[in-house]
Amino acid sequence: PGAAPLACTMEDFLDVDFGDVKTKNEASVVAKLTKSDAEIESLVVPDDTPELDRQALFLTNGQKVQRDCVIANLARTLRTYRHEAVAKLLPILTERIPGMDTSQQAKAADALVEATAEGALGGEADAGDRLTALAAKLLAKGGSASEPWLRVLVALLKHRLVPKRALRETVLELALKKADPSAEAEARMTASILFGQIAAAADNSSLVTSTFLEPAIALCQDTEADVRAAMCAQVEAIARGVGAAVAKQRVLPELLELLRDEQPLVRAAAVEAAVETYDFWEHNVSRRRHLLLPALKGVVETSVNLGSDGAAALAAEEAELARRVA
Repeated sequence: PGAAPLACTMEDFLDVDFGDVKTKNEASVVAKLTKSDAEIESLVVPDDTPELDRQALFLTNGQKVQRDCVIANLARTLRTYRHEAVAKLLPILTERIPGMDTSQQAKAADALVEATAEGALGGEADAGDRLTALAAKLLAKGGSASEPWLRVLVALLKHRLVPKRALRETVLELALKKADPSAEAEARMTASILFGQIAAAADNSSLVTSTFLEPAIALCQDTEADVRAAMCAQVEAIARGVGAAVAKQRVLPELLELLRDEQPLVRAAAVEAAVETYDFWEHNVSRRRHLLLPALKGVVETSVNLGSDGAAALAAEEAELARRVA
């Protein structure tokens, strides 16, 4: 394609301000960046090197400044070159990213989320497999450094790029481990998000019902309010994932209990979930009102005691609910 070359090639170094160094001389810039002849040589790539080959070299053998450059342009590169970029760069990226610093990892994750949303990875047979394995590996480590990889995994699930086998053997297994009651609250919140995304991506209700419906229900009863609130956001996906009959029996009672939660944050999230799923639980209008309205009225009655963190959210959802049931 007739795309512009990578924005951070050696030509661009000529006008870059490296701290207190500003120069028009490439050799001087390189000398400030590196110390040995070998390192200087590693920064120099022939001008006629094809763009993707240049980036592959930077990722494989380049200095940090060159890797930063590739990552800064990664979304654009994947969008522009698509199949060629996926075939040439993705194997290198999935091998090298775990060894990068957390800043580079986060930027790479953001670029992959953007490229996934733009459809730049669609149709590539092994792209989903490679990225699912990478995201799951880094997410399993936990901590703030793993947060960007949850976004990558969610993006892959939303855009149906996770192969069925990886969905079961990699993503679901990871979610179940993080849902363990002995895990940190952060891990259990991650599990709740993954359960919702897996339910939405699953192609049959038996996967949800037989593998993680009960752990998901347990998270609705978690000791941490943030986890219970996070599960509220997954109620719709899980309910639709198991089907109306099972959802009415197993999921709806949890939603009704969450509407009565002692924490305003959870009640606000539960009201939002109730509004989003209001038409799902029962087709008959009068029976639907009988199912949900008593619990929702209870939330309205107690909302006057809510702090600022929950009152505004409740007010908006109550207005939407009133519109729906009118």
